[in-house]
Amino acid sequence: MYSIYDADGYRGDAGSAVAIGEMEKVAKRLNLETMLDFLEEGFTIEVDKLIEDFESIDLDNIGEIEDYIQEVLDVVMECSDIVILSDDIV
Repeated sequence: MYSIYDADGYRGDAGSAVAIGEMEKVAKRLNLETMLDFLEEGFTIEVDKLIEDFESIDLDNIGEIEDYIQEVLDVVMECSDIVILSDDIV
């Protein structure tokens, strides 16, 4: 399981590795650079650009992961300064 954090700590769940992989496929297909960087690096300080990438996805045309992407967007929208994606393994 993955989680999302910002400078203030835990913000919410980000799903499984499989779900993250499906989101990465969507980001690649739509050429969403900030989202791809976030998924590859595990963080971004470009919170507004990441939100723009999420909002640019036509949720009606992405299939089964529509609800998942909306849930992650809802969590990301609560973040400030930085968004960190963690598998919670230390």
